[in-house]
Amino acid sequence: MALKDIMENKLTKIILALLFFLFIYKIIYNILIFFSFDKSIVQMYMAWIAVFILLVSILPQKRYNIKYNII
Repeated sequence: MALKDIMENKLTKIILALLFFLFIYKIIYNILIFFSFDKSIVQMYMAWIAVFILLVSILPQKRYNIKYNII
């Protein structure tokens, strides 16, 4: 199965986006808490980041923007 076939599947994109968000969530959360942001503000920022990552993963992209070089 080629990388191109895997990345064309929307469910795979959503799962990868979820894993990416879960990976960076605690890091960004702790950094913002360290700089004394309010917890509700930090959660709002994280919600916006999650929505952005989700939209980037499911919205269609032009074919010429990303090219996969598969050998």
